[in-house]
Amino acid sequence: MNMFWRLISTALLTLVFLVNNAEATKKHTKVVKPVAATKAAKPKAPTAEVCLARLILGEAGAEPLKGRKAVAYVAVMYAKRVSHRSVCEEVYDGGRYSWTLSKLNRLTVAKTVGEPWKHAKKIAAEMIRKTLPPHPTLKNATTYFVPSESSEDGKQWILQNTYPLDIAAASDFQIGNHVFREERVHANRRGVIYPRQKPARAGSGKFIAFRAM
Repeated sequence: MNMFWRLISTALLTLVFLVNNAEATKKHTKVVKPVAATKAAKPKAPTAEVCLARLILGEAGAEPLKGRKAVAYVAVMYAKRVSHRSVCEEVYDGGRYSWTLSKLNRLTVAKTVGEPWKHAKKIAAEMIRKTLPPHPTLKNATTYFVPSESSEDGKQWILQNTYPLDIAAASDFQIGNHVFREERVHANRRGVIYPRQKPARAGSGKFIAFRAM
């Protein structure tokens, strides 16, 4: 009988020891909470400077310096005076600039680095900071086109909806490959487009280009 009670007593002591040890271990064990999966950060929207620099590369990358500045000036002026939208909205919304309609062209421009990108950003920063035309005749310019790349229908639209910058001379102003003109439409703050009054001398029905030096 004594042996039996000794075994029972030993078993109880062992059980108490194990329970106490388990409690102590539990207190000193740090519970590691599962880390919640972080959401991927959304890419930052491009700044006006970046959008305008891309426009310069897409529209006038091969043009002389004055031609690149002229294109940047017209884009900013159109956004301010005609569409009343931000530069980025003007560049990418509505298909006004043909290069934005091609995914390949957009990717090519977005991946441009080195000196071409550096120069485009410099022009864009200067034009956004202080929007001045690179030539006095460009003051009222709000559009441009390349005659050699325009269809006959496109040229007719230009003649009917724009007029030369020099109304008195009724001649077009050209820098590089681009002819610059002023559109005959304006938009109010609500985005409603309405025609402007056509000046007395708006052209002779054909393009007479005056090239800037």
